[in-house]
Amino acid sequence: MKNPTRTIADLQSEIAACFARMLQERGSPEPLRRPGLRPRVTIRTRKTDRKRRQTAQARFEPDEDCIVIEFERDEGQSGDAVGGTASSADGATLPPAGVPEQHLADLIRALDGVERQGRAFVSLVWFRDNVLSTYPWATDPGVRQSAMTEASHRRLFETSKVSNPKNPQFPVTAIRLRRDEPLVRETLRAGGGAPVFRPIRIEGEPLSATLIRERRESR
Repeated sequence: MKNPTRTIADLQSEIAACFARMLQERGSPEPLRRPGLRPRVTIRTRKTDRKRRQTAQARFEPDEDCIVIEFERDEGQSGDAVGGTASSADGATLPPAGVPEQHLADLIRALDGVERQGRAFVSLVWFRDNVLSTYPWATDPGVRQSAMTEASHRRLFETSKVSNPKNPQFPVTAIRLRRDEPLVRETLRAGGGAPVFRPIRIEGEPLSATLIRERRESR
């Protein structure tokens, strides 16, 4: 099978991963090796300082383009969080490397399809393990987690805590597509066929209705 064309987004992820690994080497600047600090890379045009289109073919022209490296805190999450990135010996979080753009496109379309079903919320764990896993490339849990982590780093979706009526001590982490993000808009505009995931019809009321009713009764 022919490999998909590498994109600007792929190139940025690879540069960020290389830079993060470089910072762990002996002799790298101490202030940049603090735990929880990770690089974020964007490729911009020199004349306008505008970001290159994420889905454009990967290329870098030194006379026309520049690479901007920013540092941001990776707050990290636990339990059913999006986390799962590799860590260096001193605890600094490394961004996932080499996540294909097609994986992110599939993730965006899958989450869009689930949200259009009218659910009260979309559980992160349920989406990752029951929806995303229906794609051939996502049968491997590690690959599936890398795609979720990369999507989180690039802010393709937002997370929130939702009350779990069956176990109040452990709220559910819900995710919601950030439809204002350029890559999300471009992916949904491009289409790509019907989603792989097909919900199974189960007799009785929708699960979302059950959760809402039990939440009200538990108050």
